[in-house]
Amino acid sequence: MKRLSLSFSIIFVLIAGSLHAQQIMIGARAGVNLANRHFDNSNLNTTLFLHLLAGGELDYSFNKMWALSLQLLYDQKGAHADTSFFTTEESPNLIMGTADWTTTYLEIPILAKVTFDDESIRPHIFAGPSIGILLSNTERFQSSGSSSPKTAPSDTTVNITDYTATIDLSIVAGAGISLSLASGPMLFFDAAYAYGLTSITKSTSSYTSNNNIYSRDIRLAAGVLFPIP
Repeated sequence: MKRLSLSFSIIFVLIAGSLHAQQIMIGARAGVNLANRHFDNSNLNTTLFLHLLAGGELDYSFNKMWALSLQLLYDQKGAHADTSFFTTEESPNLIMGTADWTTTYLEIPILAKVTFDDESIRPHIFAGPSIGILLSNTERFQSSGSSSPKTAPSDTTVNITDYTATIDLSIVAGAGISLSLASGPMLFFDAAYAYGLTSITKSTSSYTSNNNIYSRDIRLAAGVLFPIP
């Protein structure tokens, strides 16, 4: 995976070197991913789970309005759920708890960006595909225990990477605002929604009972871009 990260870094540098310098800005972004999931064949209700989103960005402007934005991100996705189940049919015992999933990707959004106005403060919109390459996936279950029969509270984390699809393909769309500084750099803030198109589970995985699961994420990020002289 280190080799993969290095390869994409080299690609960023090569692209930057091959394009006209006055039309390129490069920098970094960081923020949070309000992650959730959609289950096709389950009544499980999940809620947003706060995760990390950070990485690099390269913008190539065709003109003052249109640009192509390439990003390389460390992106954590997942969900949170309140769960309950009975231990056995013969002696039913209700166990209450919470489940948290954290799926980490090396993500590559390729976005078309449209910027409006020609002032120092400029709004913009963007959209495009995003490819997530799986790094890891864990499931954490926290149980409150029970009284009859008595069971103690538990906190268990399981690595389920082997049951997870290697690629998560999604569509990203959002809007933001940028501030161009007199010294050259540009500050920005944006919000986006990522809609997963492919199931994050392997089709042959018995762990998920052949249930298709799709990522649904709200992204909030800020960053800075520097012009390449």
